[in-house]
Amino acid sequence: MLCICCDCLLQDEAARRRLVKKLYIPLPDYASRMQLLRNTMAREGVDHRLSDADYVTITERADGYSGSDMAALCTEASMGPIRSMSSTMDTDDISRMEAANVRPIEVADFEAAFQSIRPSVNQKDLAQYIASVGGSTRHAKFVGRSA
Repeated sequence: MLCICCDCLLQDEAARRRLVKKLYIPLPDYASRMQLLRNTMAREGVDHRLSDADYVTITERADGYSGSDMAALCTEASMGPIRSMSSTMDTDDISRMEAANVRPIEVADFEAAFQSIRPSVNQKDLAQYIASVGGSTRHAKFVGRSA
């Protein structure tokens, strides 16, 4: 039997109990999170004002985030400049907004994004899984049925 699921289904304990297999997918380490962040910000010429120190700060703070969590974090941060403009504009002005008038993404946009984008990995389930197979819970993602 082949089962293809999305993360939101796997966050449901009842759904996880019905899965036969457990998968252990390590979370991205520091270097991988940094590369995900840099690649996402470089893609399609995203305009930003992030220094190397900002990249380090964001990457360190995102410890425990999965690849999809990192993508969601970048997406949320990229909305920051538009949200800051929309707070001073009416609906008609927003529809006529030009990309050249939108400010670059700043580290403050990531700080705001961290408030709404949290790690999707349930550390309690992860710890239970690791305890059952032995090993470390550092940089791991639990997917599957609890023992």
